[in-house]
Amino acid sequence: MRIDFAYCTNKGHVRHNNQDALFMDGFGVFGDMKTPATGCIAESDKAFFAVVDGAGGHARGEIASQTIVGEFIKRAASFRPDGSTLSSDFIEIQNIMTGMSKKNSDLSGMAAALSGALIHPGEITAFNVGDCRTYKMHRGFLKKLTHDHSIVQILRDNDEIDDDEMRTHPAKNRITSVLMADSEEVPAVYIDRVKMGANEILLICSDGVWESLPLEAVENALSPANIDEMAESLFDALMASECQDNISFILIKTRVEECS
Repeated sequence: MRIDFAYCTNKGHVRHNNQDALFMDGFGVFGDMKTPATGCIAESDKAFFAVVDGAGGHARGEIASQTIVGEFIKRAASFRPDGSTLSSDFIEIQNIMTGMSKKNSDLSGMAAALSGALIHPGEITAFNVGDCRTYKMHRGFLKKLTHDHSIVQILRDNDEIDDDEMRTHPAKNRITSVLMADSEEVPAVYIDRVKMGANEILLICSDGVWESLPLEAVENALSPANIDEMAESLFDALMASECQDNISFILIKTRVEECS
């Protein structure tokens, strides 16, 4: 299996710092990026990608997302492609965050939402906690593989609002599950396993991405065939929007050619 990927994380136009972090099959990205970057996995029987959206104010969100990505780096080899270890690993990571908070009260309340994909030949396991999302492109249209843990998702499930209204609803930032220091609640994890074809395109993103642009605009930005151009087009579209939150995304394209 060979995978091309492109990624970017940026603080946006309003926030003073970037609390997001990215994980790309063995390495993490923290801080602000001015342009997207790319990578390639030449040969692997599985791959793991995730976007982590930190929360908690001041530096707490940054530390939360960095801690989670750091744990992903340590645990990457042990994650099972079917996602069966995710829930237990997330509980352990939340306990680590709690331990950090007990040693440093300034970290109390640090938390993070996340979404990602475990990829192996024939199957994609998409997952999320909170309102970060993973999409799969099919014939030019994006299909959401994850299911938000949020108030607006509950409203959408009850047909009280539509997909686009989720972006602008006053309760759009009220999420119902996160990894949080000092929390006694077990984080809810949504997992969906879907078949993977030879040339799949995935988008993993923070809520800052899907709140900034209508889905149709994201689909239009991803119309180029080249993943580098996709990433640049999406980044340009996001930066041309109000971009009120941090924006982070990973684009993934499976292919059969070798990396150049």
